[in-house]
Amino acid sequence: MKVSGHILLYTDDPEAGGVAQYNHAILCALVRLGYRVTCAQSRADNPLIRQQAELGVRHAWLGFDTGKDLQRALTNSGDAAIVFDQARPDLVVFSNCCPVSNLAAKRAAIERRLPFVIVDGFVAPYLAQMFSGILTELAHQYAQAKAVIAVSQENLDWLRRAFRLPNDKGQVIH
Repeated sequence: MKVSGHILLYTDDPEAGGVAQYNHAILCALVRLGYRVTCAQSRADNPLIRQQAELGVRHAWLGFDTGKDLQRALTNSGDAAIVFDQARPDLVVFSNCCPVSNLAAKRAAIERRLPFVIVDGFVAPYLAQMFSGILTELAHQYAQAKAVIAVSQENLDWLRRAFRLPNDKGQVIH
């Protein structure tokens, strides 16, 4: 059975970290299933990116380095708005290094009424303390997500305890 639709994976790990490895597996699998796939991230050139391009993954390069400019990723929803308006995805997958990743991009998805899924790769209570001023917005984003995925039960527990993920939301996919 051939599936259709356009999935945009939006991430803050463009290189070869754990989230990037996860992204690569997901992007390649989605293409093989027949989806049209775009990956929005900071510009990178590595074997994973080249293999993705060979498979047909389109890359939408963000105009900044997500690893070096966290403030922009937290506050500037205009970067994501441009990507969303050009790509016109049916679904956005936010593949996050941590819960506060891509905060402004999630805001832009909500404003555009784009359905989205959140995958959080690393969760720690100290992050909730560091970013306590945005926990209310983060809770709203979790509530708006079609699904929230944690990579371990411990991460899911911390999302609920420290980051205001509703108890009826969230699942673990290792």
